[in-house]
Amino acid sequence: MIHQYRLVIRRIPDNQVDAAAELLSPPSNGLLEKLEKAKYLRKRDQYLDAGVNLLEIDALRASDRLLPPMTARLADYDRNAWSVCHDADRRRYRGWGWNGADPLPTVTWSIEPSRQVIVDLAEAFRQACEFNPWERLVSAS
Repeated sequence: MIHQYRLVIRRIPDNQVDAAAELLSPPSNGLLEKLEKAKYLRKRDQYLDAGVNLLEIDALRASDRLLPPMTARLADYDRNAWSVCHDADRRRYRGWGWNGADPLPTVTWSIEPSRQVIVDLAEAFRQACEFNPWERLVSAS
């Protein structure tokens, strides 16, 4: 069984989702099933339409790039991460890319316009791989 790896930040008391981080897995990238890829893209579109501040991490080398048009240049890299912060009805995108044996970076993610957190991508990916057989499923990662 493959588990999705995500973090959702909700605002109290109304339980509204303000931010979400998604670590793309082989299923959501379409490496195993096209249906899972379509399901993930629908969920991502729902986050964006709802104004959720999103961080998406794709650290798998052998994967389709599921990038929005504003971050398409990240497809030139082996691995990437991008984020969007909704501020006054505008979307602000940021992107990071790295190649080959480059270490996964630590990035600053805006979970709301005036609040940022530091995310260690290497640690997030390491922890996700402890619970999932991704390295066996994606031989080139």
